[in-house]
Amino acid sequence: MFEFEKNFTKEKLELLSKSRNEPQWVLEKRKKAFDAFQALNWPTKQEEDWRRTDFSPLEKSNFDLNRFLNSSKFITNGSASLTTSGQPTAQFSAQLLQSDSESIFSGEAEFKSSKIIFTDLDSAIKNHSEILSKYSDLINPNDGKFLAFNKAFWNKGMLLYVPKGVTVSLPLYHQLNLKSSGWGVFPYTIIIAEPNSKIILVDDYTSQEQKDWAFSDALTEIYLQRDAQLIYVNSQRWSGNVYHLLRQKAKLEANAQLITLTVNLGSQKSRSEIETELAGSGASAYIFGLTIGNGQQTFEQHTLQDHKAPHTTSDLLFKTALLDSAYAVYSGLIKVEKQAQKTDAYQANRNLLLSDKAKADTLPKLEILANDVRCTHGATVGPIDPEQFFYLISRGIEDKVAKQLLIEGFFDEVLGRIKENGFKDKIKEFLEEKIVE
Repeated sequence: MFEFEKNFTKEKLELLSKSRNEPQWVLEKRKKAFDAFQALNWPTKQEEDWRRTDFSPLEKSNFDLNRFLNSSKFITNGSASLTTSGQPTAQFSAQLLQSDSESIFSGEAEFKSSKIIFTDLDSAIKNHSEILSKYSDLINPNDGKFLAFNKAFWNKGMLLYVPKGVTVSLPLYHQLNLKSSGWGVFPYTIIIAEPNSKIILVDDYTSQEQKDWAFSDALTEIYLQRDAQLIYVNSQRWSGNVYHLLRQKAKLEANAQLITLTVNLGSQKSRSEIETELAGSGASAYIFGLTIGNGQQTFEQHTLQDHKAPHTTSDLLFKTALLDSAYAVYSGLIKVEKQAQKTDAYQANRNLLLSDKAKADTLPKLEILANDVRCTHGATVGPIDPEQFFYLISRGIEDKVAKQLLIEGFFDEVLGRIKENGFKDKIKEFLEEKIVE
């Protein structure tokens, strides 16, 4: 048993639920997940998908659950006092800003008239339980130890519900910004887009620098109904002593379109699992990732493009730039079920090494049961182009600046694939802050 697991008992779970005045159905869901958490074994390095995961920061850490026992104070149309240097500068239709103890919402007139629900999870349980009780089961807690842990002990979270036919032209922005040290935070995000709706969401995790180890176990469920469209950006900019886990699953019905961008910049160790289920005919998913690592940072990224219906499309491009002694591993699977004829799937992973000590491993895989499909994958790991680098420094550009320019150019391919420009400047800001560290 890990040291921190001693804090997470059924008694603590019941206290967590009681302190938030949760209804019985929420407590029962927590208990079901807790039973799965107890029954499942910890992943070990004997398992292929986990053998590169270093759990040592968790083994002796005693994270403080008590700090998050009570629900956050919710303020509607408050000032953006929770934002840090990462405060959004682009125009957003609504902002939901969460800290250790508060959640502040502000929205523009267009958003207020749209009937969209965009709120913290505690408020959603109080005011929209009929939605949550219907839509919070996309990921089965028996599918993994850490996701069962999140479903049992989540202590932060957000609900985005977009009604049928609703389109909001400007993006929504959610920030989880934690300032205290020694914390364990387990955000649970639920996104539901009804038929013919269209929305953009930037979901940003950030924290203050601190002396103690901290732990983030995040879970995101995305439901896209027929003809719905969603652009979803998940950015983690945790401070350098955070151990971060993310499990994200999206389910797409007929003709739904999903564009996701996972941005990994922070934490000491990060593991992401991004699963996309194309369940309806004509569904399409464009799955992108940007990662910059420096120092001793470690990033693991696992993806699943799961085609379960005919005439579905998925296109994945993950790019990683590594400096110093940073390490990254990518493992991706394209899975095509027997009934998913006429599938068109592509997967690419590109890694740029800017140091002799940086290292990247890439493991693309295919599992195809249908016979009328087009599926391809590719992967590269290599240093910067010496001719490009020489060209820049020969014109008086310093080595560090030259590397920054090459990294920016390396990532342009991903950002260029996303046509909407409303939030790109914010993503570029995140990347530039990391590059100049």
